[in-house]
Amino acid sequence: MNHDGTTITKTLTVQIDTLINVPAQWGFLCGTKEKSWVWDDTDPTAVWGNGGYMGNVSPDWWKVALADIDGQAAGEGAGAEMVFAIGGSSLTKIKADGTSSKGSFSFDMTAKTLLADGTVWAIGKLKTKNVGVLCGIQPNGGGATVYDYDILKLDADKLVLAFAEPGGGGAAWFWMFKAK
Repeated sequence: MNHDGTTITKTLTVQIDTLINVPAQWGFLCGTKEKSWVWDDTDPTAVWGNGGYMGNVSPDWWKVALADIDGQAAGEGAGAEMVFAIGGSSLTKIKADGTSSKGSFSFDMTAKTLLADGTVWAIGKLKTKNVGVLCGIQPNGGGATVYDYDILKLDADKLVLAFAEPGGGGAAWFWMFKAK
């Protein structure tokens, strides 16, 4: 802006050839712009549930089938999806009826969880804000939304998350997703 209130604008084209130190997980989670994730129905009997924290990598003690997710979180079973987008690090949860809620996410792939023998159990942490993942609730916590997850697996096709139940006891909740 000039001293007399007039403005001058100039548009510049910038080409970015290389991004440095960007974790590959951004591409796995968001694709090149955004990516949809749905329940991993490879084993439709165990898309969500609980098991041992650092003892399991999927539901083991109590397994909830895809057909039964709506009984835990209405509209968040079959036909629901999550969209992770690079722009604004946004997370949109879309219920089966088309209604949606939006928040944001961040992740830290340096926050690994190691077993006693030094083996990596969780490869990082995912944090969401204003929205959880599909059926992202604590059944033993009054149905409170979960916002912090251990990432057990994240590649181009699969996303497996866990959450240590508060109060100890060694229980964890597991979410099994696949790319849409």
